[in-house]
Amino acid sequence: MRDLSAFINSSEMLKDLTGHVFKPCVVILGSFNSGKSTLINSLLGLNISPVGIVPTTSRLIYFDYGSSFRASVYNLHKKEVFLQPEQLYSFLARDVSGGRTEIQVPSPILKKCRLVDTPGIDSPDTDLSKISEQAVKKADKIIYLFHQRGIEESSRLFLLKLAS
Repeated sequence: MRDLSAFINSSEMLKDLTGHVFKPCVVILGSFNSGKSTLINSLLGLNISPVGIVPTTSRLIYFDYGSSFRASVYNLHKKEVFLQPEQLYSFLARDVSGGRTEIQVPSPILKKCRLVDTPGIDSPDTDLSKISEQAVKKADKIIYLFHQRGIEESSRLFLLKLAS
């Protein structure tokens, strides 16, 4: 996390020098149930990303700063807007259709960076695995979480793929 703080601080210095706002995109990756959504909820100080015993994140969830809570959920050709975190949390906890969610929330960390919650890289659903790979392409920084039991084969293979 120290490296992430240094990265965010350097982007702040760049903004001060150039006047141009650059907010790095920080993507949280890992196996399912490794704590990705829990980490994001903790960083934001809100319970927005669903957590549970079974895999619960089935889409990319983008977090950016906004003066008030607003979430847009995109599924195929449909868009739903939520103005209350509880309604969104309930929707995300039961909806497994993929798509993408963009959330604006007044959290101080989001003034300095954007966060992305991802599905587990070891999902048996190959579409969900590809979603995480897509998120990596847009990442300025990656935080990779491992299970407490150590590096499992799916993480090892995913990280080797990222390295190449």
